[in-house]
Amino acid sequence: MIYFIQEHLKQNSHRFLLPMAGLFLFVLRIPHILILRESVLFISIGLMFYALRGHKKTFFEILASLRVQTILYGLFIAWAIVVALFISDDTMWALTEIKTQLVMGSLALLFGVGVAALARQGTINLRTALTVIFWALAVHVAAIDIDGLYRIIYELGSGEPFIGLTALTRGVGGMTIGPIDGSLLASILFVFLLTESIVRAIYKKRLLRVSNTVIIVSLALVALCSLLTGMRNVVEVPIIISSAILILLASRGAARKKALYFSLILVPLALSIIFLTYKSDKRWSDFFDTFSLVMAQEEPAKVIAFTTTSHYPRLPDNRRVNISNFLRLTKYRVGIDIIRENPLGVGFGRNAFGHYIKKLYNRGAGTNSDSSFLDITIGTGLVGVALFGALIFTILARSFRAFRRRRDFYALLLLLLIVCFTTRMVFDSVLRDHLLEIFMFITGLLSTRVALFEAGPALSLQPRSLRYDKVPTPAERMKAV
Repeated sequence: MIYFIQEHLKQNSHRFLLPMAGLFLFVLRIPHILILRESVLFISIGLMFYALRGHKKTFFEILASLRVQTILYGLFIAWAIVVALFISDDTMWALTEIKTQLVMGSLALLFGVGVAALARQGTINLRTALTVIFWALAVHVAAIDIDGLYRIIYELGSGEPFIGLTALTRGVGGMTIGPIDGSLLASILFVFLLTESIVRAIYKKRLLRVSNTVIIVSLALVALCSLLTGMRNVVEVPIIISSAILILLASRGAARKKALYFSLILVPLALSIIFLTYKSDKRWSDFFDTFSLVMAQEEPAKVIAFTTTSHYPRLPDNRRVNISNFLRLTKYRVGIDIIRENPLGVGFGRNAFGHYIKKLYNRGAGTNSDSSFLDITIGTGLVGVALFGALIFTILARSFRAFRRRRDFYALLLLLLIVCFTTRMVFDSVLRDHLLEIFMFITGLLSTRVALFEAGPALSLQPRSLRYDKVPTPAERMKAV
């Protein structure tokens, strides 16, 4: 029996990887199932290593192609450990955060790298892997839409006065923790859909194994999800669209003219989103007055730790200040003050901001800064954020070069994904827990694929057997190279 299982794994271990990847991405977003999430990740990594057994050359090839990114990432983790051991006032807390955040994120990154390595060998099809990721995202976005629509229908049928769409859908999250997670998933799915639309409309190719009808329906689901989650992704979506326009205009070849025409569709779309949000979101109308109030605070850190809703200041015209604007801007000011006082960091952690506030006033430990970049800088100091920024820049530069020179569509997808996530990092604390693992897995997969194929033919130049459903034979792979 043991011999039979062993032989079966030898022949079919790679066949379990894509279903496990889909399960991994699906369960990552569901709260209160930590053991299941970690079990799926560990089993997936075990299957990956088993499928890659005897291929030491592949690992050395990956390390060589990603040596700059590997060094920068290693230095970032090493610096976080140095801060925890020698600078932080709470070493155990910082080390625990490194273990639960960076280590688990690194394992997700390793899983993504392994999937790309198996695709390099022709063991699995990368288009199929991307389609699995797409469906895992789409199912969650659809669940968020169902959750929000159910709340609206139930409220309308209750006979009570309608409390308003914003109040009714404030906690909409489907199977995720809440609207912050749900809106980010919608943005990531939008990146997949925008990239696929560009590839199909301009280059007449495909990345995802789905029909045009699925693309259109998914775009509608993303739009509805954005509305139901309070338009939290209103900043990154126009920036994603603008980035796509600039990337296309910087491309080479005959497709550049088509890209210009395609941009004429994207520009009005981005401007419409910005205009509608500005008109519908009341927070923009008193933003500058709120900013003046925040800058006038004598001890803004105390405001975060002690002030209740009833004690918030009023605007110059005696209206109530918008709590969301006031708290977010106050956190940004306090975060900058913390960085100024602790340029080397206070210890890496999801809530490094709140941990520092608790040290000052013995309360507010669960508070974050509402900005992942502030969290990183507060936790690891100016050195840590510089290393992290350099890592992101090298990935962006390599991806842009790969798309511009070789029309590598995986590179375009990676570019827009990085733009999406880093933009949201400015305004929300998303570099944590399962969101961090999602980002690391997809980034690891796409970065490895772009790096490994940098010296070889791009997707659009490969034989059909390498681009579509069929897994190529060794002879076909040699011919492609």
